Amino acid sequence: MNAAKISFIFQIRKLFAKILKEFITFASKMQFMDMKQAIHLIILMAVLTMMVGCTGDGYTPELRGIDTLIDNHPDSALALLDSLRTEKNGWSKARRMRYDLLTAKAQNKAFVDFTTDSIAKDFTDYYDRHGSANDRVLAHYLLDCTYRDMGETPRVVNCYMDAIESPCR
Repeated sequence: MNAAKISFIFQIRKLFAKILKEFITFASKMQFMDMKQAIHLIILMAVLTMMVGCTGDGYTPELRGIDTLIDNHPDSALALLDSLRTEKNGWSKARRMRYDLLTAKAQNKAFVDFTTDSIAKDFTDYYDRHGSANDRVLAHYLLDCTYRDMGETPRVVNCYMDAIESPCR
């Protein structure tokens, strides 16, 4: 998926929210729906949106699209991830960890030096407990890249060795 398609997805999402808001305003003015019915409709639409928009691994269509950009266009992926940053606090833990993992992956691809290991440690710990084998390997690799950029060579070697046998902590 290219940057234009991902931007289009973001615009569709915003348009959907605006349409929902306008519908609720219209319905309340026309009084063919009382407030209780409007609340039920909002809850139903929210549940349907969550079911369609996000799987248990934290991937949403937006994040999946951004992930496809990272290898060839890491700068574009970082810009798109940065545009989502303000929404991050309202997300599930799985989605926040996916966001952090993808951000670190894009930063590494774009040759942005890591200056702290706190976020990498968080997503590595998370994927050691919840992720697929690929998620765990990527998380450990990015944690190792963090230690490399921080100049902590002994930790890199130890972490690589620990990752072979057990999760790196």
